[in-house]
Amino acid sequence: MQTRKYMLASERDQLWGLTVTTIGYEEIGPDDPYPTCGHADGYYFDLEKGRILSEYQLLYIVEGEGLFHSRTVPQAKLKEGDFFLLFPGEWHSYHPTPPTGWKKYWIGFKGHNMDDRVRAGFLSPAKPIYHVGFSHDIVHLYKMAYQAALEEAAYSQQMLAGIVNHLIGMMYSLQRNIELKIRNQTHVDMVNKARLRIREELE
Repeated sequence: MQTRKYMLASERDQLWGLTVTTIGYEEIGPDDPYPTCGHADGYYFDLEKGRILSEYQLLYIVEGEGLFHSRTVPQAKLKEGDFFLLFPGEWHSYHPTPPTGWKKYWIGFKGHNMDDRVRAGFLSPAKPIYHVGFSHDIVHLYKMAYQAALEEAAYSQQMLAGIVNHLIGMMYSLQRNIELKIRNQTHVDMVNKARLRIREELE
């Protein structure tokens, strides 16, 4: 099962700083063929040859797992609750693992807003995967974006740009907070071990 929508953006829309090009959802069952058919020119890829996009894409795995590799990342495992970010001009390939398949959302976009974040070092092809866990809020944002794309109301590109920025902000902040908690827990564990050793020495 797959639903997808491709978007157009005017020159005026592009001045906003971020425009959405595609959005969709797919379910790949165990041992189903992959990639699926029906992609527009420039999106379909062969697993062995991979592909290079001219845009960013932000993908979120709801269920299942898979493998990802790119010019920068030799191979990495993808699992439920992972975002992974594709970069323009960066060769990549990915697929679900045959025993599990996966369910995932994606949204494609481009613009100087994202280019600026990459140049500033907030986002990098060297770190394309962000584990944030399953979130109904994230799923809701993807669904809202898909509905807005279907309706194609006036100024829908500006609404979609806001949703993309929200998703990227959630991805970045949730991952960083998880890392911070892990580091803090490591420090707490070190202190507790030291206390235990001191008590044992005193005894």
